[in-house]
Amino acid sequence: MVSRAAHTTMSSQKTAPDGSNQAVLAVRWVFPTSRGTLTRLADERILLGRDDDCQVKLLGKEASRHHAEIRRDGPLYILKDLGSRNGVFVNGAQVSEAPISPGQVLRLGEWIGVAIQVSPEAADPEPVFDLLAANLAGGPVLRPILEQAKKAASSDLPTVILGETGTV
Repeated sequence: MVSRAAHTTMSSQKTAPDGSNQAVLAVRWVFPTSRGTLTRLADERILLGRDDDCQVKLLGKEASRHHAEIRRDGPLYILKDLGSRNGVFVNGAQVSEAPISPGQVLRLGEWIGVAIQVSPEAADPEPVFDLLAANLAGGPVLRPILEQAKKAASSDLPTVILGETGTV
């Protein structure tokens, strides 16, 4: 579970790191948690791992005590592996250090997150993905389709759901 400090923004952090009131980068954790916990990257440096001194606490067997850090370097956010056992990945490629931007998928041990932009003052945005069942995730396009499927499932009518190969 991600610690509470990982998904709350302190009241003094109402602006982006450059002092403006623009969107800030955040990581929406989509696995192994089903709650879509949000980590706003408002500090100059955020330590991620299992240890108590980490701002983002990633519990589990595959996360190292000090797994990685995300630091601000001018306009960039840099993800750096801190010598973890199971590595740090950006969009499926293992990295020792790499800039991150909205839309990228991050993996630290078993933890998977998606980098997104959020307003510093807005409430947490809706999760990018919902875990619908074991190993099954869906987003805003799938939600209304599933609502229709749930209605059909409650009836005795035969139902066929079609999609391209690989769709769920």
